Amino acid sequence: FQIILGIATDTMDPTGKIISKATIPNLTKKSIVEALKKFEGEIKQEPPMYSALKFNGIPLYKLARRGVVVKRKLRTINIQSIKLDSFTKNSIDLTVKCGKGTYIRSLGSDIAKSLKTVGYVSKLIRTRIGNFDENSCIKINELSKWLSLEK
Repeated sequence: FQIILGIATDTMDPTGKIISKATIPNLTKKSIVEALKKFEGEIKQEPPMYSALKFNGIPLYKLARRGVVVKRKLRTINIQSIKLDSFTKNSIDLTVKCGKGTYIRSLGSDIAKSLKTVGYVSKLIRTRIGNFDENSCIKINELSKWLSLEK
């Protein structure tokens, strides 16, 4: 996934409204890797308001769209590994292996905060879920062929 630094949005992704801007400190590979270490293992994470989690039976995203923000319980998640792939002065590309219940948008925002700025997740590619990885998936243009084999 990729984090754009210096800008925060209400959805923690590029579809949201900009809610804050901050300067971006001079980042080095060493400073980023040090910050990432704090996120490995079991950590507590606050789910985003723009999520399907429910508060009193109402999905949080519906409340968020009405401008209502509620306190969300911190959840324990597991980040098995997090690797710096590349970075520029205003973006960081990472690869993460994580357990269920992890919100990458929240993780991206938290990483930006740990680097003394703000940020949002601009790109996210899921390469694995459970026992399924990108090599065991069918391509969208192969779907009709695959469906015809099912008959």
